[in-house]
Amino acid sequence: MTYKIVWVDSFDDSFKKLDRSLQKRITEKIEFLAQNPNLAERVAHVHPEIGNLLKNKIGSWRVLFWLYNQSS
Repeated sequence: MTYKIVWVDSFDDSFKKLDRSLQKRITEKIEFLAQNPNLAERVAHVHPEIGNLLKNKIGSWRVLFWLYNQSS
């Protein structure tokens, strides 16, 4: 199952400031995680309201994300 990627504005603003090679690397990794989210690490010690937060390191960047399963 491939998940839909939804960017938040703060990511988009920061992402645009990066050089093209790093943008490509981050994009490829995020697309990979959309298909393989089980390879990301759970964030420990988060507030219950935040829920099931996942993370992955890409160079010196950290990508934080949630998975949402929509019922048909």
